[in-house]
Amino acid sequence: MKRNMSNTSSNHITIRDAKVEDAPLLAGAERLIAETPGLLASRPHELKDEAFRNKIEHLSKISNGKYIVSEFNGRVSGHALLDPMGLEAIKHVVRLTIAVHPGFQGQGIGEAMLTHLIQWAKTVPDIEKIELNVRTINPRAISLYEKLGFEVEGRIRNRMRFSNGTYADDLEMGLFVKAAKRFASVISDDTHLRLETTRLILEPTLESHAELMFPILQDDSLYFFIPQNPPTLDELKNRYKIWSRRMSPDGSEVWLNWVARHRSNGECVGQFQAGFDEKNGFSVAYTIAKPHQRQGYASEGLEHIIQFLHAKMNVQSIKAWVDTRNEPSICLMKRLGFKQVDFIQDADEFKGTKSDEFVFELVQPSAPAFKKEYYAVIFSSQRNSAEAHEYERMANRMLELAKNQEGFLGVESSRGTDGSGITISYWKTEDSILRWKSHSEHLIAQKLGKSKWYQSFKTRICKVEREYEFRGKSDEG
Repeated sequence: MKRNMSNTSSNHITIRDAKVEDAPLLAGAERLIAETPGLLASRPHELKDEAFRNKIEHLSKISNGKYIVSEFNGRVSGHALLDPMGLEAIKHVVRLTIAVHPGFQGQGIGEAMLTHLIQWAKTVPDIEKIELNVRTINPRAISLYEKLGFEVEGRIRNRMRFSNGTYADDLEMGLFVKAAKRFASVISDDTHLRLETTRLILEPTLESHAELMFPILQDDSLYFFIPQNPPTLDELKNRYKIWSRRMSPDGSEVWLNWVARHRSNGECVGQFQAGFDEKNGFSVAYTIAKPHQRQGYASEGLEHIIQFLHAKMNVQSIKAWVDTRNEPSICLMKRLGFKQVDFIQDADEFKGTKSDEFVFELVQPSAPAFKKEYYAVIFSSQRNSAEAHEYERMANRMLELAKNQEGFLGVESSRGTDGSGITISYWKTEDSILRWKSHSEHLIAQKLGKSKWYQSFKTRICKVEREYEFRGKSDEG
């Protein structure tokens, strides 16, 4: 009887801090990796043992840098490091370098090392963001980074030049380890946060607003569904002072608050909130003063805040917690497009009474076939009156052909009664656009367009880096 020598229980990954004596092995592994063009920026002869020793020693002495080694069944299988940027203004950013050693790919080692570094970075107060560069020809690495939360922030054209004269692009990717920090540039700018609707001005909440809002917030009826008592003036001032910071000290929460004032006379109508935490994402809430209720102010303010979150902060999901007895707010959520996604029994207890809550969510729709970055071909034209039926037949044929082209994502088109029109087609890459332009049937259509059907036209090709959408309230409810 043969003995089975495989022992899966020993197949495990351990991670430890790198030691100076690891340097020759790590450098040697990278020299092997660098023999495959495109995997590393360095050439094999440029990877010196001494540079690895110096980097390990340097990062071991600072609090915001880390160099780790992975071992698989006791053998060194990879290494990774977070190296802080040197300048004062960008020292909150660390750069990632990661390498899985030859022969150890496909074992989860890269994910294990990266997860370890991300968790470590979250515990370091001075680190807010991890950045990296990755070749566009390395889809496996890109998929791993996206899986762990990294987002594409840019593309560097022809970053890598190979010995045969060809090139490859780099993607710049980033991960905010303090999740709320990704919104810092928007929430620190008052010009972004001051919002105006048809009837309201939404002013970012300051401590000075407490004097104006205090009389409104003394109305006991406002707290029937809110487990709080009316605040004292000092409590309200302190609350608004904290809210005016807009972010928790540890960078894990965002606090956006607005005092709503009527455009015509400056009277305070109520207050709105949009908050973020790492567990629940973004959520919204509101309080409307009793004399101004049932006049559409809550809907008007929330609609504008939702638009702001989508457009300025690229928020894809927004939640709201509503007491199950609060019928007006439940109806409002439904009119705004929120869907009930959860029910929480005994969510709050106040003055001896327990209450339940519905959890509503508004998910930002997006085209599932579109990547985070894609391309738009904008074709604007002025038709003449010639051969309208033949033109229509050719246009339909071109649409049928385009849909079957590699890289085609979608199309939108409109034409007015005066013959002016615009067609926007969406594509994964510039190469897919060029292939479509040179398609044999499309070339014929282009020639006919110039000779028969168009008085004029213009084509623009754009890279789309962000998209968002707003859908107004429905007529239901």
